[in-house]
Amino acid sequence: MKHFFSALLLSLLIIGCKSTKPVSSVSYPLTGSWKLIYISGPTIANERYSNQKPTLTFSAEMKDQVSGNTGCNNFTGKIQTDGDSISFAKPMAMTKMFCEGGGETIFLEILKNVNRYTVTNNTLSLMVDEIEVMRFART
Repeated sequence: MKHFFSALLLSLLIIGCKSTKPVSSVSYPLTGSWKLIYISGPTIANERYSNQKPTLTFSAEMKDQVSGNTGCNNFTGKIQTDGDSISFAKPMAMTKMFCEGGGETIFLEILKNVNRYTVTNNTLSLMVDEIEVMRFART
């Protein structure tokens, strides 16, 4: 009987060491899917992205990954974050459909220059230094 309890205690200890606590969106505020609601540039986002708005998706389990849609093509790639700093690594894997209107090019050009972010009230703001260049709503 003594060996049974020793084995049970050892088993529980091993299981307890292997369990991981899921990361909450509080500790990783980017978690989730985001849809573009504002982009800086010469034309309004609604005019550039009439068929589909660009999206970003971040996972708490894979903090160095981003996926999404440019308003035309799907993409996936690496990001680097440190505090409120963010960098979208290049190159990203992307589908290669023909895209009209230039919205995809504008989105990707602005995204590669982003270096900061804030998340407030289900709104993600991507910035270049102190200037907001994109705004997304949590979906």
